[in-house]
Amino acid sequence: MTQFTSFFIIIALILYIIVLKRRLARANQKMAVQPDKKLDQEVAAMLQRGKKTVRAIKYVRDQTGLGLLEAKQYVDRVQSNLHC
Repeated sequence: MTQFTSFFIIIALILYIIVLKRRLARANQKMAVQPDKKLDQEVAAMLQRGKKTVRAIKYVRDQTGLGLLEAKQYVDRVQSNLHC
């Protein structure tokens, strides 16, 4: 096997591993976004006590491991349910 072929195979394997890691991360995020009544109640209580939305987002991120966007969407959903 030539060096070029070996190099190509190694690069292909690295790219495949990266793709698999991204798929796994997305699957984990989808699982983490499942409604959690206790977390909903805690976030709602924080917002009702006048805590800033940023603190609620940080709390959700700490509790769930969600990214910034997903945590903000979670807090926004809880906040919109408060106003209904």
